[in-house]
Amino acid sequence: MTKKGFAGEKGWYKGNLHCHTTESDGCLTPAEVVKLYQENGYQFLCISDHEKYADYTGQFNRKDFIMIPGAESSVNLVLPGEEVIRRNAEDPDKMTREDWLTQRNGFLAVKKTHHIHGIAGTQKMLKNASASYADIEDLPVFVYEKTWNGEQAAQKQIDEFCEHGCLVMYNHPLWSKVATEEYIHLKNVWAIEIYNHSTVLDSGLGVDTRDWDSILATGRQIYGVASDDNHNTKPIPDSCGGWVVVNAKELTTECITENLANGNFYASSGPEIYDWGIKDGIAYVRCSEAERINFICGGAVNAGFTVLKGQMGWKTEQERWEHREYMTYAEYPLNGQETYIRVECVDKNGKTAWTNALFL
Repeated sequence: MTKKGFAGEKGWYKGNLHCHTTESDGCLTPAEVVKLYQENGYQFLCISDHEKYADYTGQFNRKDFIMIPGAESSVNLVLPGEEVIRRNAEDPDKMTREDWLTQRNGFLAVKKTHHIHGIAGTQKMLKNASASYADIEDLPVFVYEKTWNGEQAAQKQIDEFCEHGCLVMYNHPLWSKVATEEYIHLKNVWAIEIYNHSTVLDSGLGVDTRDWDSILATGRQIYGVASDDNHNTKPIPDSCGGWVVVNAKELTTECITENLANGNFYASSGPEIYDWGIKDGIAYVRCSEAERINFICGGAVNAGFTVLKGQMGWKTEQERWEHREYMTYAEYPLNGQETYIRVECVDKNGKTAWTNALFL
């Protein structure tokens, strides 16, 4: 069996898909956020303010940096006893963005929430969509009192994003306090946020690969994204801690979006991945300096394998000596019982890079 983990395009482009500004609850203006990421070597950015779809491509795109339109919307279960005023006659579960912000900042306490990303899809997706967003558009908020069907509530927001031609990402599930069954069976979700830098710093609830694997184990492809979710309000900076690197032919909105849609990228909080895949039944990865490499597999109990530095069967003592402190390559012979495989490369600081999954 031979499968390539990446498509083999010539370019590698680093970007953050989850970012907030003064247009919602961030501290930096859109222009300031763009400047920050440009100065830190990023090639693309999605400003995804709460309940506010924004297309900044005309304002900030340049030859070496592009914007991806998007928004983050919430679906909320508020605590019992909180009175919610709704002004949407067509859908009683919706509030306007203005009303939600007023009450949320004033007295509403949220028990559970789905934070769901809509990222502008490919040209084909947008063309075939039944609706479209304006360049800047406030989005309604779903609000439920006392009780909800969590899965159905989230699916309504996902369906709205899909109707507008968006890729849909489910954000920071651990932080959101939702039960696993309230979101792992959702339909038309392109990606799950497996690393959220802001909530790692806030509460230690920003890393979640278990539910990612639970979804993959059902046979459904879903991609893993690392992002910042930066608000730039913290004593510890919450920018430039989680990102994706897209393998694409060129730096254009269409090329980046298309390769995101196809899973031709990896996620990272530090290490780099240069190549990975399966060749003649052996899974392999080439990466920057790593202390451990995990081959995570679906299938039977104890499927997969971890390689620690110094464990690879190097052919010579010289090779073993050169890799005594770290490794840049590892492999794992498949036994034929795996249903999927993905790879994690962990450096000496505990920072991780994640491939997407290959189904076998």
